[in-house]
Amino acid sequence: MKSGQGRLILRDGRDVPIGYRLMHNELGNWCNGTLIGDMRSVDPGGFSHGLKADLADGNSIALLVTGHSDRHVTFVARYEPGDFPPNPQWRWGPSGSERE
Repeated sequence: MKSGQGRLILRDGRDVPIGYRLMHNELGNWCNGTLIGDMRSVDPGGFSHGLKADLADGNSIALLVTGHSDRHVTFVARYEPGDFPPNPQWRWGPSGSERE
């Protein structure tokens, strides 16, 4: 498990300060976890669109929200191309991760 601070980037460009806890998937490019912060300023419909989180370590993840409240967001995510060394068995294709 990895934890830290970062920013949730909304589609309209606004950002929300967050804490995060991530669990990495064995595929290397995927993770799941929880974002913790004050989500009251985020329109609930905004959680159904593409979100991104910028992490304190310099990586970015593209989020698919699985649940949310005023204080947290649960998600599955993929590291943005170039931000995290992919598993050698995988490469980034136009539609995401694909086997080589």
